[in-house]
Amino acid sequence: MNTSIFEQQNVILKFFTILIGIIVSATININCFIVLFIVSICYFLLERYLFIAWFKLVLKLMPFFTSLLVLGIIFSLSIYDQIFLIIRISYILLLSIYLIKTSSLDQLISIQKKHNQTKDIVSYLVATLRFIPHFIANFKVMYRAEKNVVEVFTKAIGQTYELSDDIWRETNEMINRNSPTQDFWIFPNLFLMIFLALEIICLSVKF
Repeated sequence: MNTSIFEQQNVILKFFTILIGIIVSATININCFIVLFIVSICYFLLERYLFIAWFKLVLKLMPFFTSLLVLGIIFSLSIYDQIFLIIRISYILLLSIYLIKTSSLDQLISIQKKHNQTKDIVSYLVATLRFIPHFIANFKVMYRAEKNVVEVFTKAIGQTYELSDDIWRETNEMINRNSPTQDFWIFPNLFLMIFLALEIICLSVKF
């Protein structure tokens, strides 16, 4: 089965790109950020399912975004600052969708097989990625019964945390079993590094 260009990119490089993206979204000015946001959307439109998944997630979070705007009005905060905050959050969600939808646990485990000194880091990352689906499932179930997003989020985190021992056991089993070696694809990773370079440029440009 053919894999997309994003699925062929190195998972560690993806993590680094997202980390820089979070820093960028929190620090650069609105003009530069809007340019980066538009370019990012065009970039991820190469695989439309990523954009569709992100758009659906944003729609589901509209009550939360509306709450932010209402709180801003109540506390006399700038409506423009609140909208900008929502755009920043949406950008981080876009990067998160990209990571989750185009990465596999086998990619992380393969890196650990090649570089044994990264075992602890890889174990933590794999456990985190296994934690997220459990959290999402718990959140969806609780949200059907109670519409308070903040309270549901807190309860879902707590309920998922109770599964920590099982998640760690399954993680260790996955790491210890044999997994196929992942190839390093030059063009897909070069494509990702160009996007990473754009993020870094945005950190240094003021306009």
